[in-house]
Amino acid sequence: MDKSCSKCSEVLPLTAFYKRASTGAYRAACKSCTNTSTAKWNAANKEKKRKDQAVWSRANKHKVREYSRAYYSRNKAEESARCKRWRAENADKVRQIYTGWVRRCPDRYAARNFASSSNVRAKRYGCRGRLNTEQVLSLWAYYGNRCVDCGVYTRELDHVKPLAVGGYNLPANLQCVCRDCNLTRWSEYVSGCS
Repeated sequence: MDKSCSKCSEVLPLTAFYKRASTGAYRAACKSCTNTSTAKWNAANKEKKRKDQAVWSRANKHKVREYSRAYYSRNKAEESARCKRWRAENADKVRQIYTGWVRRCPDRYAARNFASSSNVRAKRYGCRGRLNTEQVLSLWAYYGNRCVDCGVYTRELDHVKPLAVGGYNLPANLQCVCRDCNLTRWSEYVSGCS
């Protein structure tokens, strides 16, 4: 079945026309004419289009996140290479962004470092569990940044059952303990096991 385009007046097959999402009916103009007029409008209204896209993106964060994740999983190698290339070309900017983030969010930075190092150690020992930044922050808040043994202010967390002897890398196996108490506990744990 053929249809006549309302703009160029060519008679084309139905596959040359877009369908309306709302009704499923074919549009009056062919794809070529629609694309041309859309490109002209976009070129003439760049700022309006940018604002409209920003508003839509803020209102549909979950859709943007889903699309981004799906796109990244389909194009992982290319995206990884693109990111590495951009970081290499913009090393000063990357350093500036990172140091600014560290200054603005020292708690998150410390929590991320603890979670990361704990995950590396857990993997080395073959322990179950994986920590994230939010879990570390919530543990600090739960204990009020105070050592459970002596009550001194601390930002240290300790595995109740050490990873080296098969403890889990989970929030249930962590508590706030200062460095001095942590060293005492470790020596007591080791002497108790022998």
